[in-house]
Order: sequence, then structure tokens, then C-alpha cells
Amino acid sequence: MNTSDLLEKLLRAGQASMNQQGGSAAAPQG
Repeated sequence: MNTSDLLEKLLRAGQASMNQQGGSAAAPQG
């Protein structure tokens, strides 16, 4: 596994959690 794979998984997980909370498609900051 490389860093880009981990970052992509974290990004997808964050987007999924926001979608479940009914949040808008806001880009994650930080």
C-alpha cells in the first residue's frame, strides 16, 4: 500500500460519512 491509496480511502470515507449526515458536497479542507 502506498500513501496515495490511503489518502484516497480516507477521502472516500469522509465523503460517505458526509453524505450519510445529509451534508452538501463540500470539499474537505485540511
